[in-house]
Amino acid sequence: MDLVLAILLLLVFLSFFFVLVWLGLYVLEPDLFSPSRRRSEDLPSVSIIVPAYNEADGIVKCLESLARLEYPKYEVIVVDDGSKDGTSEVVRSFIQREDLKNFRLIRHEQNRGKAAAVNTGIRNARYDLVAVLDADSHISSDALLWIVPHFEDPRVGAVSSAIHVRNPVNLLSRLQWWEYLTTNFYRALMAVIDVLYVTPGVLSVYRKSVLEEVGLFDEKEISEDLEIALRIKAHHYKILFEPNSVTFTEVPTRFKDYWRQRIRWSRGFIRNFVKYWRTFGLSREYDLFGMVFFPFLLIYVAVWVIYLLVSLLTGWQDWYWSLQQLRYEGILWDGFNLRDFLLSQNYVILYITAIWLVTGLFIAKESLKLRADGQDGLFLKEFLVFITLYPLLAGIIWLASVVYELAGVRRSW
Repeated sequence: MDLVLAILLLLVFLSFFFVLVWLGLYVLEPDLFSPSRRRSEDLPSVSIIVPAYNEADGIVKCLESLARLEYPKYEVIVVDDGSKDGTSEVVRSFIQREDLKNFRLIRHEQNRGKAAAVNTGIRNARYDLVAVLDADSHISSDALLWIVPHFEDPRVGAVSSAIHVRNPVNLLSRLQWWEYLTTNFYRALMAVIDVLYVTPGVLSVYRKSVLEEVGLFDEKEISEDLEIALRIKAHHYKILFEPNSVTFTEVPTRFKDYWRQRIRWSRGFIRNFVKYWRTFGLSREYDLFGMVFFPFLLIYVAVWVIYLLVSLLTGWQDWYWSLQQLRYEGILWDGFNLRDFLLSQNYVILYITAIWLVTGLFIAKESLKLRADGQDGLFLKEFLVFITLYPLLAGIIWLASVVYELAGVRRSW
């Protein structure tokens, strides 16, 4: 246990160093989240691809948001990936009812996976910029007006939108509400120093010529948005983040669905980390991303797993001793001693937790500046769970994902 604890301390020290880097970067970029929409004189046309599988119940909300876009010229391509719930009929009815000439429907007769559906959309896209939007999401009317001007830089290969939770209806979804909000904060900082390495499927816009150059989406991947982003970076293109472009997504409200989603994400991360290690790992060719940030991703996973193990093992011992004291001595009799109780705790774990709590509070406070207009509530009770117990849940998911990968369990959606 002493060796494990020593390893944890080393990893945590490195993690705190990176937290300080992020905070320092935020101080140096005080206007990072200040609205300053940049308009091009001649905005290029955009093809928006909506891959859909069994989305009949929710896709209309997505299409309605696309019909309201404030953008001069765009097309929408819905690719029904072999749905069995009438998704195509719902989409076709919406297009006809609203008389939307710039909307098209393409259908796969069999389910081939999200990446295949996106690739079908790309091959049928008319325009040089291609956006990918999840069917269970909807976007703000000015989302593209914020994103597209970034493509004036020819080295930009992709730009992603800020993601917000649209269904914070219970504890699990409200924890994700905080998670997505703080993730937006980190992604904005990562883009500043060109270490952003993911283009979420909720809404990301790509240069079509770049996608064709790198070979389109990998249809065998379960985390195709991460893999395509790493491939874009491997070709030396920039990936940016636009915090003022707002997209709302539906998150899991049942633990079963949440677990399946996070295991898929984590296993996809592990697979792609191994796949791209030879490309990026400690590579001077990729500057800060190759020499520092990509190797740090391994530390990131290790911290969650080892922190979970140490917390459970040492925490169990500490609390077991304390409960025994309560049992044999009592609280009001022979005076259960608060001093003895405090001295029995693992101060390394308490110290680490305290630092995480302080930095977490600051980051959460600053992340609230990115909250989308019209969102009600702060979910402060859920925030306490988010910064105390949610990290342990993340550790469990990472540990399970590592075990699944080592055991060769089949990857699936």
